[in-house]
Amino acid sequence: MNTSVKVVLSSLLSRRLCTRPLHRVRQIQKSFLGTSSEDGSDPTNEVARPPVHRPSFADSLRKAREDAASKKEHSAQGSSSSESSSSSDSSEEDDSLLGKREPADLFGKSAKSRITSQDMFMTEQSDPSEHAMDYEGIYYIVSQEDQTRFFPSFIDSHYRIQARTFGGLYLMIRKPALEIIDIIKKSSYNCPLPKFIVYGKRGGGKTSTISHVMHYCGKQNHMLLNIPLVNDWIRARTNTTPSTSKAGFTNIPEQAQKWISHFAALNAPLIKDMKVTKSIEWTKKEVTEAGSPLQSLIDFGLLRQKYADDVVDMLLDEVMTCATENKFKVLLVIDGLNGFYQPTNMREPLQPQRFIHAEKLCLVDSFKRILNSGNKNVVAVCTVNEELRKLNERVKFTPFYLLGKEASQELEPFVPIQVENFSDMEVKNCLDFYSQRKWIQNSAALTDEGRKQIKFLTSNNPYAVWKVAGAY
Repeated sequence: MNTSVKVVLSSLLSRRLCTRPLHRVRQIQKSFLGTSSEDGSDPTNEVARPPVHRPSFADSLRKAREDAASKKEHSAQGSSSSESSSSSDSSEEDDSLLGKREPADLFGKSAKSRITSQDMFMTEQSDPSEHAMDYEGIYYIVSQEDQTRFFPSFIDSHYRIQARTFGGLYLMIRKPALEIIDIIKKSSYNCPLPKFIVYGKRGGGKTSTISHVMHYCGKQNHMLLNIPLVNDWIRARTNTTPSTSKAGFTNIPEQAQKWISHFAALNAPLIKDMKVTKSIEWTKKEVTEAGSPLQSLIDFGLLRQKYADDVVDMLLDEVMTCATENKFKVLLVIDGLNGFYQPTNMREPLQPQRFIHAEKLCLVDSFKRILNSGNKNVVAVCTVNEELRKLNERVKFTPFYLLGKEASQELEPFVPIQVENFSDMEVKNCLDFYSQRKWIQNSAALTDEGRKQIKFLTSNNPYAVWKVAGAY
């Protein structure tokens, strides 16, 4: 295959990478990623090269230590003078071996204290409050306890597959998340906090960024109000009913019921001590009395789907009341905020010829009230996703374009945080991690040439790297 054909194929593959099934990527890489012979023969028919044996760092270090120990034992049989000299030599050799583990060449001197794992791309520090800028570009694992509490239904199908394959939820520590966490640490909750709008190209790591922030705030005992994906609300094929409490608004009770269950799982330790502050009369026979446990209100919303949207509204009011009284701090996390400001694919119950606008959904109205409240003890971290736009409207990925002029003015002031594709250091650590977790099966992808091809095909986009690496 000549060079011009390879360039054309690589360009087409790069553009369609994120939408191609894995079996199609495998077929293309068989014919494209091989090295062409000078006589023009098909590279797929050539004899496969034997796999390259690449011993892991742990095996190399273990072998070096065994060699050092054997030399030390052999020197002990000699005279005391030779023993002392041999001991000094072995200690120098051990120091030289340990020196190979030092990540100073790649990350600087401050990295010595953060790499506690034998793998250069991993850290054993799973507490996000301890993460700082010198942790940038390496992975940490979310403990099983935190994974069960803060990510009960997972943040995205992509991460659900990773957690099942890798045996745990691994997140890369990246600069945007560290910047947001640092600002939150230094901010005063006694005054309105700025809203953070995370943006970037598709598959760039926006969801993992807000997940890292949510993990940090959850460990600091924040009340978590999380919408995993707004797209599930505005694109869902679900029943709609006119609201009886808000004229002109529409209920989506199935989605409201799912959110109540998600809210209860995220905040179980904080909910158990909360009380309802005002009486709520649902029907003549069904009343939630003031002073009753908040769990009773949650149970009512789970049992009576008809009132689920109103229960969500009351739960948010109770949370904001407690936050105003300094009982706890609140983190609002919305993945796909621009979905609040565009039409849905659901039709109005009383006028089927018209589509419902997201602003006329009771759930959206309840969360927008918190988002724009300006109350103390409340911090909001949201993303804007170009996938929520129509294909012919995905011109830019900036928040001002995706939100529109009116929504941008409504949300101001906010802090835009861009999530870029992997840097060279991050993509190296990512491929090392995939190799160590056996996500990459083909030994050719472990070579320098194979890694260069992966970088070229993906442009260092995190989601594309995951998809292409899995095809090897």
